[in-house]
Amino acid sequence: MSYDDFDVIVYKVLKYIYACMKQGVQPSLEKAQEIAKCNDVYWSHVVRSMVDSGYIQGVRFQQYLDQPPVPFARNTLGISQQGARYLEENSKMHEVSQFLGSAFEKVLEAAIKSTMSL
Repeated sequence: MSYDDFDVIVYKVLKYIYACMKQGVQPSLEKAQEIAKCNDVYWSHVVRSMVDSGYIQGVRFQQYLDQPPVPFARNTLGISQQGARYLEENSKMHEVSQFLGSAFEKVLEAAIKSTMSL
């Protein structure tokens, strides 16, 4: 497993959104991409997959000429019940959690604090 695997990015994003919501902070799609550390093309596909799977809500896509669709969310980004269940119960998500370890928890805390100031 590597830090840019699809499942690792999905885990980071779902965990960030869920943690923000639990703390009463509106999550930011831009901050989620920053945490995920992936390029715009990859990001667009990952977000589309999470939306299509019903894991996240409040995301729209804007198409610009021949570019890949750009995801955006204005104060509407959230995790669905299905997304929370996937994050907590899926064996692959558990494996990713173990892979990232406690270092990611520190990154997550800093990201939430940073999001509060947006």
